[in-house]
Amino acid sequence: MISSPDSATCDYPAEFARQLARFRERSGFSVRELAERANCSHSQIVRATGPKVPTWKVAKAFLAACGFDKAALDGWQIAWQVARDAERELSRDEYSTAGREWFWSTAKNSWSEGMKAASSANPVLVLLRDVETPEGLGNAIRTLASRAGHTTVRAIADASGVAKSTMQRWLRGERPPTEPKLRDAVVMLGATPEEREEFLDALRRLNETPCAEPHPDSQLPCVQHPRHRGWHTTSSGLRWLDDGPSFEMLMRDYRANKGDKPVQ
Repeated sequence: MISSPDSATCDYPAEFARQLARFRERSGFSVRELAERANCSHSQIVRATGPKVPTWKVAKAFLAACGFDKAALDGWQIAWQVARDAERELSRDEYSTAGREWFWSTAKNSWSEGMKAASSANPVLVLLRDVETPEGLGNAIRTLASRAGHTTVRAIADASGVAKSTMQRWLRGERPPTEPKLRDAVVMLGATPEEREEFLDALRRLNETPCAEPHPDSQLPCVQHPRHRGWHTTSSGLRWLDDGPSFEMLMRDYRANKGDKPVQ
């Protein structure tokens, strides 16, 4: 959750700096590591978190290195502009700030707009937390690579250090990678520490044995991974929930209520 500055002080420059510092810490990178990812100097990364608002070039590189995509960066640019304008406004003397309440009203609205866009979910993490098939893992790898500007199989393979034929099988879900190879590949593609762990967790889920819960009618086992949520599913497509009747029972009752002959 991205917070807002104290409306009484309107200290947007300080809040922008706090946000940068918080996301650097959450990313798991040291200052030196972040500087290398952002192609900035160590001192630029340190100064980005205050007291002065950095240039947008530095702020954008900082945030992109923390894992924000273009949609979120567009929101951050709006927030950066508010912080930059507020920095100049706060430097005015008392006489020159008289009657400028309109500025702070506009700044508040723009800041809220920017923060809403900046808070958009990381698409890589969204995909990874829903991975249930090798194809889903391949889609997450492709999304991570696309963020770094690698859109073809050849480009993704070259950037990750993986053979093109192997990467193609990963992306298609034909053969999941091993943990060491996946870890090395996503690091090369620019994954943050948080994203790396999610990639490995998704792969571990794929390698787990299927859910052993049997279907209440047929007693066929569920073929989904043990930690799945919602409907259980058998290899033949039968579905049921833990806390209720099977899908087939529900359909039988539904048809009976409609005046149809119950399914035998």
